[in-house]
Amino acid sequence: MYKLELPKKMLRDLYNLRMYCGERSIAEQVRRSVRAHILRQERKIGTTIQDLSEAIEKHEAESNQKL
Repeated sequence: MYKLELPKKMLRDLYNLRMYCGERSIAEQVRRSVRAHILRQERKIGTTIQDLSEAIEKHEAESNQKL
């Protein structure tokens, strides 16, 4: 899991927005937004990020073996 580090002013603004909108915690909102973005990108490319990463690693390993 990644540690979220934002400037104090930005955190204060996000907290105020959260209080105004009555949403859940900022961290949960960020996780939900990131998850939604990843799912949109996976639909766009037609595969999961993990599968794409594994294919790239496999290709790079095969390319290195040829050298």
